[in-house]
Amino acid sequence: IALVVLIVSIAVSVFVFNPIEVGAKRFFSRSYEAKCDMREITYAFKSNYLNVIKIMFFKNLFTFLWTLLIKRYEYSMIPYILSENPEIDMQKAFEESKRLTDGQKWQMFVLDLSFIGWGILGTLTFGLLGIFFVSPYSYL
Repeated sequence: IALVVLIVSIAVSVFVFNPIEVGAKRFFSRSYEAKCDMREITYAFKSNYLNVIKIMFFKNLFTFLWTLLIKRYEYSMIPYILSENPEIDMQKAFEESKRLTDGQKWQMFVLDLSFIGWGILGTLTFGLLGIFFVSPYSYL
């Protein structure tokens, strides 16, 4: 039973949550500039869905494999890149993310550390604080 649950959760993550993450990044970055429709969150389902799934799967796989190293920060810009250009080649997406984060990894780590308190408060509010206040700020 545990194996089936694991496989289903991975499939849901790959085919549903990853495209929603790309759409959320698009929504937050677009709404920063101007008023934006909530339908932007489903953007990845309508715009080159298979490419988004493939690249996000490899991003998560590589991040998992490099968990103890700094690659998590190197690949962190991939959802933003895909939100602007879902047709991008996988290698180019990884290269662009690496270029964007070059020299910024320490600052990104320190920024993550600054959200520890918010994460604890979010847990105490059963995630509501994160949904309405922390996520829009930390995604940008």
